[in-house]
Amino acid sequence: MTAPPAAPTAPPKVSEFLLGVPLSGVLVTLCVVLLAGWLPHYLTWPWWPDLDAFAAIAQGWDAGIRPYRDVALFNFPGQIELFWLLGTSFGWGRTAPIYAVDAALLVVLGLVMSAWSRRSFGRSSPGLVGFVALLHYYLSLDYAVVAQRDWQGPLLVVLGMMLVQVWPGLAGSMGSGLLFGLAFVIRPHVLLFTPAVALVVAMSASASPASGGPGGRPHTRTRGLLAWAVAASMGAAAGFAPLAAQGLLGDFVRGVRQAGYGRYGEYPVSLVVKVINQLGEPRLAMGSALAVAAALVAPSQIRRLALPWVLMLVLVLVYRPLHPLRHAYLAHPLWLIWSINLAVITGAAVTAWKRRPWLALGSLGLVLALASPGVPRFCDMGASVRALGDLGRRIEPARVPLGAAAHFAPVDPNSPYTWDQYRDVLAYLRLRTGPHTQVANLLRNVPFPGLNGTVGRISPLRADSGIIWLYALDPALEADFARSLEAADDAVVVWIPGERSFDMRLQIPILERTVPQFYRPEARLGGIQVWRRLPRPR
Repeated sequence: MTAPPAAPTAPPKVSEFLLGVPLSGVLVTLCVVLLAGWLPHYLTWPWWPDLDAFAAIAQGWDAGIRPYRDVALFNFPGQIELFWLLGTSFGWGRTAPIYAVDAALLVVLGLVMSAWSRRSFGRSSPGLVGFVALLHYYLSLDYAVVAQRDWQGPLLVVLGMMLVQVWPGLAGSMGSGLLFGLAFVIRPHVLLFTPAVALVVAMSASASPASGGPGGRPHTRTRGLLAWAVAASMGAAAGFAPLAAQGLLGDFVRGVRQAGYGRYGEYPVSLVVKVINQLGEPRLAMGSALAVAAALVAPSQIRRLALPWVLMLVLVLVYRPLHPLRHAYLAHPLWLIWSINLAVITGAAVTAWKRRPWLALGSLGLVLALASPGVPRFCDMGASVRALGDLGRRIEPARVPLGAAAHFAPVDPNSPYTWDQYRDVLAYLRLRTGPHTQVANLLRNVPFPGLNGTVGRISPLRADSGIIWLYALDPALEADFARSLEAADDAVVVWIPGERSFDMRLQIPILERTVPQFYRPEARLGGIQVWRRLPRPR
């Protein structure tokens, strides 16, 4: 007797169909378009002073000038080592490689979020919504805050957390720990995220097939956490190995202690007030509230996924307030983790309304509107097309890059320097100085145009950020700077004699007397002058 034919499967509804491949395709296309309107001209942006300083320190290290011992420095070595790798691989004085690495990290995050989302929610669209949110934030940042350690360090932590959620077990835990250790070498502030990372490792270990049921879960969690800790130690050890090999660890510890002096030792506003003020941004507040709600009311499977990210959100609210100076780039971790929580919110909504796809599609649209309320500030196809002609040439574009325009005169009334002046100075230094000529940058006003790392010339001012050190940490180092200028043989000074600055610590009276005594004017480039070291008397 034959079985009756199976009933025909009903075709999916339009909204259900749209939630699948079409929606993911639209989101991928949106991400590609946004990146295409940003990446080409991003590679032509100049360097903010800290990137320029780290590149110059890396070049000096390669030449035998040891960080922390020969150069006053309090930052961790991770990004300096990255600049060393890029400088020895592509040549010193090239600004594009670090931006290419930074953009590659952004793309890697998008790919990982998509894969993590497909594994967690059965579809990639929630992760892509979160990535769109991050793109809207990051592609709206100018050159003062991109490629920063407070983005790259937390990014590695986040990648490790998603790795262990997608790939539970010892291998995933060790991969997560290794990334955490490397992140610590870049920015030690990531230690703040340790509770959330430990939670995700423990929860993933309990859920892995190797846990062997409830009886084996405590043992599995312990193994997972131990594996993570060992791998994190290995990652940190690898990052500090170059310092250890040259006996610089003691100098590093002494250097880090300097961060408690000067403006870095000031805490004018209470921690609680700083934390609360961050939630004054409506999009942040709304997304955070939805993330907490999703973690509380979602099904258990989604709740297990969401809890570590909600904990991360709570912890990251303390990240920026812990720092005494309100640098804009300290907001990067908050927006990064907020974006991932938007992905969790989207996944929870799509899962909850699986049987009502039109509701799922509508909720996804609302979250997408929250994620990206408009075109990112620096997504500009025209600028990207123009930048294609500048790429490959080792000179700055004739037109000021979009990401830097707001920081040079006449757009910034606080800056006395124009883009044309800056270009002329860089071109002069590349043409009229040799690779062993030291360049002292004594420009004392915003945006403190970077010279040393940008043209591949070491500074005789043996401090992390050169002249900025006097303002941020220790004005007493000016006398040491003056002695260094006197001791230099092949050196030039870039400055504006008698320049007035916004802060008394940058008036540099000792250097104002020293430079005319040992240097002579050689070139005037707009208002900026280049003075060269006088020959020593025989």
